[in-house]
Amino acid sequence: ADAARAALAELEAKRAAATKTLEEVEPLFALEADFGPAQELFSLHGRCFSASFPPFKYSLCPYSGFTQDGRALGKYAGWTPARTRAATVGADGSTAPHGVDPDGGGVMSFDNGEPCDGTPRRAAVHFECGETDALVGVAEPQMCVYEATFQTPSVCSTGGLRAQHEALAAAAAAAGLPYAPSDALKKLLGL
Repeated sequence: ADAARAALAELEAKRAAATKTLEEVEPLFALEADFGPAQELFSLHGRCFSASFPPFKYSLCPYSGFTQDGRALGKYAGWTPARTRAATVGADGSTAPHGVDPDGGGVMSFDNGEPCDGTPRRAAVHFECGETDALVGVAEPQMCVYEATFQTPSVCSTGGLRAQHEALAAAAAAAGLPYAPSDALKKLLGL
């Protein structure tokens, strides 16, 4: 009888561990389509990226939430089609107007943030090709409505990178400035 109880306890422990694993993995399966056709954005899941754009500090956790000084701007609500963006303010205080996302790319949406004048805050995060994962700008084009720009190599295409590299090299040459791509870019583009 003791052996049977011990075996039962062991099986119950294994079942509990398997149930816990399923509970952790099932939300990822629900997001699988949101990670991109080749799961290229999966590496962003479970990570957060912070940046200060005075007077505020922002924290973006893709697939989770977006905050401003700890105030919830919204919870992940999925991807929406690209649309025209407002100007964003960079870390150096400069503003850069942005047009429609190239290639009709998507925008990560965050809804149901903390109330603001009776309406929940919301945010749209535009993803751009960049050398590192970074939140590079945030704007508030309307009261309680935020737009941000996030750069990541996860959305870069080789063709797009090559075009950016060639444009940058040409602009640097025309201005008489030195230009040297990073080792990672050289390797990726076969330079």
